[in-house]
This record gives sequence, structure tokens and C-alpha cells, in this order.
Amino acid sequence: MTEEKNYRFAGCMGESLSALAAELDYFHRAEFVLSFIGGAIPYKVADVQLPVQTLAENGDCDCKSILLAAILKNMGYRVALVEFPDHFAVGIAFEDDQVPSNRDLLYYDYEGTKGTKYYFAETTTPGWRIGDASSKSRKNAFLFPVK
Repeated sequence: MTEEKNYRFAGCMGESLSALAAELDYFHRAEFVLSFIGGAIPYKVADVQLPVQTLAENGDCDCKSILLAAILKNMGYRVALVEFPDHFAVGIAFEDDQVPSNRDLLYYDYEGTKGTKYYFAETTTPGWRIGDASSKSRKNAFLFPVK
């Protein structure tokens, strides 16, 4: 995710997607990027690959999660890769006042109850919104914040 050329590529994608979603608030801008990754990039079983490869060749949960995390990180979001025994997703950190109050959102506390809240983001297929829960998201998760 931090390989120099791919990180710059993800930054260019972030700039373009951010410009398209300029009228949206901070939370919904991230959700717009999530909808792009889930909808525009078909799911295909693949080995772990660089972000640019995922855009060109499609990918599965780990590939698409790495791409989403790289783009959002470039856009200034705090992100974490979320690993389950058989799945990968992304966690996106938001402050309480940045989160819609009209939705029940799944998040993971990082480093205890006063730590950062990373909201679950599923990348595999279209239609997922930030904080939507799935059967896989309810399992024990390991968070790896991206520095």
C-alpha cells in the first residue's frame, strides 16, 4: 500500500474522486469512494496485489480493501485494514460528530473504549455503505491502522 508509485497513483485517484464528491460532507465523501470501489471494480479471486493492479485486473476482498485504504489515506482519512479469519475489509475513523445520527453503524474500537472508532467498510460488491454489518463483520476482527 505504501509502495511509492502505487501510493501516488492512489493519490491521483483520491483527487479525482474527491473532486466528483466535493459537495458531500466528510463522511459521505468516504462512502462515495467506497461505492466506487465496490461497484466499479468487479470481484475476482486474486493474489494480494498492488492498488493499480486491482484497478486494472479486478480483485477480491484483500485487493479491493488495500485499494480503498490507499485512496482514503491519500485523501487524509485515518484508515485501518480489518482482518477476519477468512475475510478482509477496511475501517475508516470518524469523530462522533462526523457520523450520521440516523443510522446504526458498526464500528470497532481500537485500543480500548476510549480509542479510535473505525467504521466497517465492505469492498467486495456494490451496495455497501459505511457501517453496514455482515455475518463476517461480526466475527473477531484484527485492526491494522495504516500509518
